[in-house]
Amino acid sequence: MRSPACLPLRPALALLLGLLFVSSAHAGTYAWRTTDSGGNTTALSPTFSGGQWYYGYGDPTVPVPYGWGDYGSGGGTGTGNSSGQVNSTGTVTVIFTWQPGYAGEPAPPALITQTCDAYWYCSAPAPPAASCSNGLGDPEIDASSGQSYRGESRGTHYSVVSPDANGTVTVTLTGAQAHVPLSSSGLYGSNVRYDVDAYPIVISSPDPLGRPDLGDGKNQFVYSADTPDGYLYVPGALQAVGAGSAEANWLIGNSPIVGPLDKVNLTIDSSVIPNTFTHQWAVSGGTIYVNTPQDVNNPYPGYQFNHWIFKGLPSDNSGFGNHTVNLLVQGAKTQTAKIQTFFKGGSVGNFPGRDPQWQVSNWYHYYNQIHPSPDDPNDGTDAAYNPSLSTHYGECYFTVPPNYDPSVMWPYADWTTEINIGPPAGGVMTASVFDVGSNGYVRHIGDLYLRGILTYIWTCEHEEAHRTLFGMGITYPWNTNNGGAPPNGFIDTDVDGVSDTWELSHHLNPRVSDTTNSYPQYATSLSGSVDGGDEECLCDILALKATKQQASMVAQDWSDAGWQYGAGSPLYYTPPKFTWQFSAAVDGATFAAGTIHNVTSINDPTDPTSLVKQYPTLLTDLP
Repeated sequence: MRSPACLPLRPALALLLGLLFVSSAHAGTYAWRTTDSGGNTTALSPTFSGGQWYYGYGDPTVPVPYGWGDYGSGGGTGTGNSSGQVNSTGTVTVIFTWQPGYAGEPAPPALITQTCDAYWYCSAPAPPAASCSNGLGDPEIDASSGQSYRGESRGTHYSVVSPDANGTVTVTLTGAQAHVPLSSSGLYGSNVRYDVDAYPIVISSPDPLGRPDLGDGKNQFVYSADTPDGYLYVPGALQAVGAGSAEANWLIGNSPIVGPLDKVNLTIDSSVIPNTFTHQWAVSGGTIYVNTPQDVNNPYPGYQFNHWIFKGLPSDNSGFGNHTVNLLVQGAKTQTAKIQTFFKGGSVGNFPGRDPQWQVSNWYHYYNQIHPSPDDPNDGTDAAYNPSLSTHYGECYFTVPPNYDPSVMWPYADWTTEINIGPPAGGVMTASVFDVGSNGYVRHIGDLYLRGILTYIWTCEHEEAHRTLFGMGITYPWNTNNGGAPPNGFIDTDVDGVSDTWELSHHLNPRVSDTTNSYPQYATSLSGSVDGGDEECLCDILALKATKQQASMVAQDWSDAGWQYGAGSPLYYTPPKFTWQFSAAVDGATFAAGTIHNVTSINDPTDPTSLVKQYPTLLTDLP
């Protein structure tokens, strides 16, 4: 009966057999380290290992590691009868080690790109035994031009490799070689150039920060309110961090694909999320997006890139909330991102099964599944949602029985009551909190800021309290077509609807209709109101008792007007502790009047930030 109060740097081609470099804008990255043929490891140093070249006149010299410039090649001049040769050959092993961007970030699979160019050359007629191979399976081709003779084996190859238990990815190139014997005079040489990169494959969106955070507005998505059924748009993208379009296109098969991908795939656990749209994939740079094609059912045909689209709100509240986006690499789940889905709290009538003739807010439909509104004792139905109560959270109506006789005590069972819930009950409110002051009377000490399902619970419990107090004989609804006459024996001097006898024994002033001065909008019943301020005070005390007992229901509140939705909210619900926000109206032990405090509990005396610690005479039940 209350009225509203209240990206990445692309490395240059590595020119050594085993020269490595990788960088990334992702939270974590794969860093290189190399191991030579002797098992020696060089960490974070762009050096080669395993390659060597021979060069000499007459008898071949002892092979030495690559050391002539940075090209890993051998060369020189000779005469027609020289028996020297130039080889560029060797095996290189590269180990990429995952460098997490934050503690506990798991190592994702890596897209490995290997580019190798092996070639020989000479200025004399080509010797028959000259050969080259890049070790990746690309054939040797004749690249001679005029009097310059040349053979080449070159190409780029891709693979997806999952890290081992230590977060490392190992790549080995075997058999890369270029060889040219000296059979005539002239310039001659051989060369092997090798580049290898490891690009982390991650869920790019809805995990833009590279970690599966929830709350604070991250990874939270709300069904639209501007369509009859409601549409949910969830970003869907995976990224080979640092890679380009060529690598990403290889991952999806270089052609548009409808349905699951082969090498990599994104899925969402949509068993309770309606979905009528077919998805395909699109590439932009190194990112692969979920792409919803043009669809006659799509209300926003221009808004289709980089999103899954789900049509229609779930019928049950359990369909909202926590879901998981999965990254599958070659069929195995390798990474997940957590998301939360919400309904538009203020939207009217776009939940399934709605009656178009009776516009009920989404929040009432879903909240009533979690916390049923008070039953009507006459027919067992829930309290009615009344859209006409635009400025009231709720109302409790009493109906006088036809045979009512005010000269005797009323038979409670003959009275009928009806509770209506108004549109504001799904939003925000300030709820009054009381204790007993030094003068022995109940006083208003401050307000709790409530939102979402807590506002709804408070409203339901407040209106039910009117019926409870009436049934206990504590209050009487004066203004119910009874001529202003209370029943025999019910004395109410200040006409606030509360018995003088009860007020005298429970810290209320029987001569003042609003003892706490908190309800100026409630006059006495003789002025037209059903109740006075003191009855409202008692109902608020009972509502506080019931609401704090049911505060855990916040974990099931998936309205964007509730405490769990982060965008624009001053506080966020973090299980298992709920933070109440309290505006102090009078000084407490540490709470100064006119200040706002985060309160972790209401009546836990061991908690220094609880309300009862600040106000030892806090009223969490009838005084």
